[in-house]
Amino acid sequence: MGVAAVCVGCPAAHEVPDHPPNLLIVTIDTLRADHVGAYGSASGATPTLDRLAEEGVLFEQTMGATPITLPSHASLFSGQHPPKHGVRHNAIYRVKQESILLAERLAEAGYHTAALVGAVVLARETGIDQGFQTFVDGGAAQQATTTTVQIVERSAGEVTELALDVIDELPEPFALWIHYYDPHLVWQAPEPFKSRFPDDPYSAEIAYVDHSLTRVLDAIDAQQRLERTLLVLTSDHGESLGEHGEPSHSYTVYDAALHVPLIIAGPGLPKGQRISNVVGLVDVAPTLLELLGLPELADADGVSLAPMIRGESDTGPAGAYSETLATQLDYGLPPLFSWRTSTHRFVEAPTPELYDSQEDPRELDNLLPSTPLSEVVGEARASIGRIRSEERAGEGRVVNEVERQQLESLGYVVPEVAMIAAPEDPTESFRWIETIDQAELHVVAGRYPQAIELLEPIREKLPNSARLQGLLGRAFAGIGDVQRGYRFISRAVELNPRSGDDLAALAILELQMGAFDAAAKHFEQAFEQTRARPHIQMGAMWLAWRRGDREAADAFEARAIELDPTNWRNRRLLAAFWSQLGDPRRAASHLEAAVRIAPDLPDLRRDVALSWIALGDRERAAPHLEILADEVDTPSFRNSMAMAIAVSGDIPRAIEILEAVLASHPGDAVAKQYLASLEKRLAVESRP
Repeated sequence: MGVAAVCVGCPAAHEVPDHPPNLLIVTIDTLRADHVGAYGSASGATPTLDRLAEEGVLFEQTMGATPITLPSHASLFSGQHPPKHGVRHNAIYRVKQESILLAERLAEAGYHTAALVGAVVLARETGIDQGFQTFVDGGAAQQATTTTVQIVERSAGEVTELALDVIDELPEPFALWIHYYDPHLVWQAPEPFKSRFPDDPYSAEIAYVDHSLTRVLDAIDAQQRLERTLLVLTSDHGESLGEHGEPSHSYTVYDAALHVPLIIAGPGLPKGQRISNVVGLVDVAPTLLELLGLPELADADGVSLAPMIRGESDTGPAGAYSETLATQLDYGLPPLFSWRTSTHRFVEAPTPELYDSQEDPRELDNLLPSTPLSEVVGEARASIGRIRSEERAGEGRVVNEVERQQLESLGYVVPEVAMIAAPEDPTESFRWIETIDQAELHVVAGRYPQAIELLEPIREKLPNSARLQGLLGRAFAGIGDVQRGYRFISRAVELNPRSGDDLAALAILELQMGAFDAAAKHFEQAFEQTRARPHIQMGAMWLAWRRGDREAADAFEARAIELDPTNWRNRRLLAAFWSQLGDPRRAASHLEAAVRIAPDLPDLRRDVALSWIALGDRERAAPHLEILADEVDTPSFRNSMAMAIAVSGDIPRAIEILEAVLASHPGDAVAKQYLASLEKRLAVESRP
């Protein structure tokens, strides 16, 4: 792969050249700089990237704006820090229309703009598509009227095939952005890359992407257009890989999660040049616009690095700002802010941190408070304060159920809105974050005691975590402790009053407690926040039925099922709703559906059998009782069956069953209580 020496950047600023070069921007998601050969890696995973570095300019210390995909890409393309462009997390924010992105400038200048995105986290719904005439994302989330889940992630090979098709049709001058997602968890590189790195699946994914990029460059070269193309290779953020206790990324602001490669190669640029200044992704868009002779982004925070590339200046940005609000948004911990210079990294946290970046590159020895270095800290705090002082409100967006499932399948926590931050230090709290994640898996699987066992010991350490409070409330409700469940979910709603999930969970508990007016209020509030959760649709169904709108209730019921058709717990919950609404036959039909989904759960069969018995339909109960033959002989089941038979009106038969229970288990208090109650009822009904 060669690059001809055609002059890029020769025109004066703002002067559009007669034959502007093409532009190819490649972002390799979650790529640590130190896993690239040109940055010191000995793995041999990146021959193509290393060759690009030999033929262009390599920036040795480039920092991501945040260790989160969407906001970091927003900074890359807008030249703005997250406080200004307002995108602070994945999914729940979108790029505002008033933000001017690089692709918009290029399209205005006559470029044919196209983007190929490897994962749903950068779907067009996020607003990152602004300025791209062709935008192929990794599976744009469907609207909340369908459960069809599109592609969540495209492999490097799939993205490359799309790129080859687009390149064939893309006229000049073109501006093409290719986003590879593979180095992001989960690491599942194909052969032969998997076998080449049997103990390092992260590097295997990087090697797969590097190979795929070679195919793209070869295709452009085969069309004799590579010599007229400016190439930019970078990443949005790195990957902690266990450093600082963080298994992946999002919750720390150290080099492991922020130091990314930045290589710019193309006609007229120096070859093999290395620039040691600390720069940020916010500097990329201003640099490219100056190199291409196009108007600057008027409201950018970043500065052009073109003077350093051309050797006209050895002075770059004063430092690089980074942040993460995921600590707060996901877990109720304080946000983190960082300022990185060529000599130090300062982290603004409840326990401030300062590291010597040259002597301590892994950032393990916090110099504070033993070595105050007040001048360094003062400058860092002033820089962070200046950037944060320009904060603008972000544009939020509601994530529908399908998109939530897509993002969660990629390992993302999808918060609904910001939570109040607790005073605890996030950098000391990863063990708690991991515990909450494990507890959530238990709650989803119905293992409520295990979830409680994990969450109770850390509850007081994270008093402002709405996520923890909500999970604990669901777990207690799951074991039948309605009062404690209500208390914890109420606290979750207090912390996060716009959480549709928690509002609906609170309303469901209020139904069980007989607080119907409160339940109606909270169901309505939940429906205002999001309509894409099954239990929220059930709440709307309950409200519609109570108001006499049977047609609307049927529609909400259908929607609740459609959102997650294979979830037996949702069918069981629907049965509970219909029992409360006074339609036990409809409840029994949902329990039957639940059994079809999960036929090996005895509790479900017991519930559906008892439901049919209570309705007097022993014929429909019979097959379930036959499967439950062993359980039917237990006192607890026979007591429940007796009460169900009593509900059906056959009190003598119920008394007969209870007497049989007491004959074999004379001390059974439940049977005694039921029997006394039924005998009294029978006596009353027998009076003339």
